[in-house]
Amino acid sequence: YQPLGTMCPTYDWCLNNAHPEDPCCADPCHLTSEWDPSQNEHNYALHLRKAFSEGIAGFEPHIIIDTGRNGVVDMRHDCKNWCNIRGAGVGLMPTTETADPEIIDAYFWLKTPGESDGCSQTLPDGMQCPRYDADCGSGDSLGTGPNEPPAPEAGQWYDYQIKQLAANARLSPSSGVESAGTNIIELNSAVGMSIVNTTLHALSVNPFVGRSFYVNPVYSKELGLSISSAEGQTKATLEEMQDVPSAYWLDKKAKILGEGTGTME
Repeated sequence: YQPLGTMCPTYDWCLNNAHPEDPCCADPCHLTSEWDPSQNEHNYALHLRKAFSEGIAGFEPHIIIDTGRNGVVDMRHDCKNWCNIRGAGVGLMPTTETADPEIIDAYFWLKTPGESDGCSQTLPDGMQCPRYDADCGSGDSLGTGPNEPPAPEAGQWYDYQIKQLAANARLSPSSGVESAGTNIIELNSAVGMSIVNTTLHALSVNPFVGRSFYVNPVYSKELGLSISSAEGQTKATLEEMQDVPSAYWLDKKAKILGEGTGTME
């Protein structure tokens, strides 16, 4: 849920209140006051690059940033809250045109928009959730407010959430993201989770440019269910999302082996 923000000249540009008027120092979670220079995802990428390069001789990592749900900058009352956050929106479409291609290879939907982070204490069917995490009962979590349906278990489709994410989506760049492109990664069903194969980053060029990535048919079907009951701009945004590649989460063993589109095999 951390916003992309604007990339600073250096990873520690905002510490000690050095450049408070610089847009790259916007800090909705007040992290720099705790000596954390990674107050947005772009500056976190700078920080990771520096830390790994200094810690491992000859290693210059390239970063992939998850933009699945960080389209809204400041929607949490408490930034420690992470579960099914109210007011969130889908972020930038997957693309290899990033704020700094020398450091960031791609923006990608790593946490699948619309899949629950975790369950409410009481499930949609009225049963008690056996895997309830108190963090999913935070004041920022969907399912705790009036007229909000309870959240299903982690990884299950949360129709109420995906419609909120679509309603608040920012699928293309705005003035808050510098040098970020809009060209979507080419779609296909052949490559899938090779997006996380960090050994590819040893290459001198971005290994993801011009590649094809996996469009999960199960995810497309789930979006289709929500599209059927959505209206207006929310429906249009969901339709735009339906054929976008995203990561495939192995949250249970049954997703590994078996026939059909619901498993890796």
